[in-house]
Amino acid sequence: MTALQEAAGHPRSHDFDDDLAAITRQLHTTEDAVLPAVHAALGRRLMAWLARSSVKLNFVLAGALVLSLASNLLLGWAAAHPVREYFGVGHTGSRRTSFSTRRTHSPIPSRSTSTTGRPNLKTCVRAMTARASSPT
Repeated sequence: MTALQEAAGHPRSHDFDDDLAAITRQLHTTEDAVLPAVHAALGRRLMAWLARSSVKLNFVLAGALVLSLASNLLLGWAAAHPVREYFGVGHTGSRRTSFSTRRTHSPIPSRSTSTTGRPNLKTCVRAMTARASSPT
């Protein structure tokens, strides 16, 4: 080492090697220094993917909700307004109708109905026995 270097305060070569060894012990490898930045970047990519996916899923679920509401309204209306079919009524509004007006092939004559609209038992039995005894 020259006198000029000693005057400038440069360390001797053995002091430099000792300092270099101390610094090397304190430093981490490159992978350890970059690893937190890589994890942060992966976390940001994951959050961006989750945000896009949740927005897409919200659109799909909104469409499903609209379909569900429409079907609920339609089925609710259908349940509240059933098609009424009155059995044994001629759909004239009166309750006293005979079976012979609805069914022309009935063996029971129209005068055989009672006041409730149902055929009398005696008349039915007579009509059946008369039909069974007559040759066809």
